[in-house]
Amino acid sequence: MRILVVGGAGFIGSHLARRLVGLGHEVEGWGRRPSSDLPIHRYRSLDLNRPEQFTSLPGGWDAAFLLSAHAVPGLPWTSEMVIENLRMAGRLLEFLQAAAPGCRTILASSALVYGTGDEDFPEDRPSAPGSLYALSKVLEECMLEQYYVQDG
Repeated sequence: MRILVVGGAGFIGSHLARRLVGLGHEVEGWGRRPSSDLPIHRYRSLDLNRPEQFTSLPGGWDAAFLLSAHAVPGLPWTSEMVIENLRMAGRLLEFLQAAAPGCRTILASSALVYGTGDEDFPEDRPSAPGSLYALSKVLEECMLEQYYVQDG
């Protein structure tokens, strides 16, 4: 499979990319770092806040992992960070629909979308974001559903 890992130079993305290559997949990684020593097929340094850097790129991936976002829940969050996460996800989803129709898209979210507590939360529990970070993840999930869930 041809797989895109957005946030491929980050902690989770770099481990995922290595694993996917080890399984025999053709992996392209995107990240904000200028370069990467990942053993992948292609790495592109770009910023999802600057769509002119990627909207003309060729697509054709079978799957994409969206791991790129402000993602440190303990930092002081602002509403601008929430909006920026949503903007980055939206730009990428629009691009993938045009450049890679039928691409399966996996979004990294957080258990914090269900609230906080010590108990396990079932995935059918209603969202209860208790922070701006969790809110950004709920909104990204909603956006993904709008792009990929068909009526009926």
